[in-house]
Amino acid sequence: MFKKISLFNSVFIIYVFSGLNFLFSFVLQLILAYYFGAKIEMDAYLVAVSIPMIIYGLILSFEAVFVPAFKDLSFKVKGEALNCLINTIFNLFVFILVIITCIILLLSPRIISFLAPGFSIQQRGLTVTLFYIMMPSVIFSGLAAFLSSAYHFREKFGLPAFITVANILVMIITTFLLRSTLGIKSLAWGVLFGSIVQFGILFPVWAFRERYKFIINFKQKELLEICKRILYLSIGAIFLSLILIFEKNLASNLPEGSISVLGYASKVISIVVLFPSFAIPTVLLPQLSKYYALGEIDKLRGLLVRGIRMTFLFIIPLTILLIVFRTPLVILLFKRGAFDSVAVDNTSITIICYLGLMIAMAISKTITMGFLAIHDVIVPSLLMILSFLVYICIAPFLSHILSFKGLALALSFSGIATIVVEFFILRKRLKGIEGKELTKSFLKISLSSLAMGLVSLIVFRALPSFAIMGETLDLVLRLTIATLGGFLVFNIISFMLRLNELRFTYEAVYLRFGSFLKK
Repeated sequence: MFKKISLFNSVFIIYVFSGLNFLFSFVLQLILAYYFGAKIEMDAYLVAVSIPMIIYGLILSFEAVFVPAFKDLSFKVKGEALNCLINTIFNLFVFILVIITCIILLLSPRIISFLAPGFSIQQRGLTVTLFYIMMPSVIFSGLAAFLSSAYHFREKFGLPAFITVANILVMIITTFLLRSTLGIKSLAWGVLFGSIVQFGILFPVWAFRERYKFIINFKQKELLEICKRILYLSIGAIFLSLILIFEKNLASNLPEGSISVLGYASKVISIVVLFPSFAIPTVLLPQLSKYYALGEIDKLRGLLVRGIRMTFLFIIPLTILLIVFRTPLVILLFKRGAFDSVAVDNTSITIICYLGLMIAMAISKTITMGFLAIHDVIVPSLLMILSFLVYICIAPFLSHILSFKGLALALSFSGIATIVVEFFILRKRLKGIEGKELTKSFLKISLSSLAMGLVSLIVFRALPSFAIMGETLDLVLRLTIATLGGFLVFNIISFMLRLNELRFTYEAVYLRFGSFLKK
């Protein structure tokens, strides 16, 4: 029980910062929607930021290699040898990221032309300028991602979670202060400054604790093994990243604002659903890796199943609420200034089209931890390639028929296909992962969530208007009251269905805060 509570505490810390991230991301989206809307400038920004985000996402995926490897080595080698290995990898990262950044900057005009062939000359020029500003952020955000892996390996989650909040705050401040003189370029500078702040927060603490040295030791045999795993994972991650490039390429030939609509819809999904659901796999990976290093496969299997069930508990209710309140939420987040009613309707529809993707990504993130904990990066890499192949086969056809909505649907289909295959492979590798219990948990949570969504919608429509307080406050109050009513129903139905995941959550909350409340 105490180990479960310890895991809950780590998840709770990440959720606290995820909540702050949600709040400040909300503020940032208000600013972006008001000043830039779904227009040419925002399309240019989203294309320009795609390459830095792809590289950052690629480096972020390396945590799946670093954490299990470092955790395994911590039981086999002395502390000084492990520190030497971590310092070597960090220093290699500095060198590699600087070289990659310089090469991409030299090729930037050609890259932008490939990404957005449908852009006008003026729009391409703006995109290239934004690209020049943001590309150096790859160095700092990439190093920050590696340092986060080093913290997570030590099962320290607070500071890495905090830097995401700091990054958003810097972007808000920079955009707000410089928008009148720099326009959309202010957001690009915010991206760069935010990455510098992330690195600046993590590096000094890590360097002091780990006794940082500028050393590169190629003689360590563990370095070769880690590089091999990174190579395998990188191949799959590159194919997965090509989906984003392919999407931008197709969307640039669609009506103006298509790229922006896709970007806004994915941002809503990230804020409401994906950020909160990623806390569980982040905390699980170090512990799963520890069990594998110690040969305790039964404990690994049990913890992974609990992680998947807890992911169900968060992702399914949040998804239902997002479906029910997608239009009010888009209005609340974006409808002001340059973001008009057409953009609201298009973004709301796109969110529905992304439904399969949001569920698949959250659940797949947890399932993938099972492969990575047992040092299997080949299967996840092959599954990423599968996702890319499914997408490129159907995206052109669907976009031709359904415009930008087809691109969102193609991502959903590819995500669902991948997670189904992933689940059955993992079940075979681990010789069973309690499929019946997972199915029961999924059905119980789905039933409670559907009841919650229905009640929330009824309450929202039945509530009187608070328009006298203004449209924004009216929406906030009605959404809050309706969600609380739905949450109450969710708890009642879950209690009747004896949903163990919810019971454990409340027990953990009580043990975490009960003694404090008694004082």
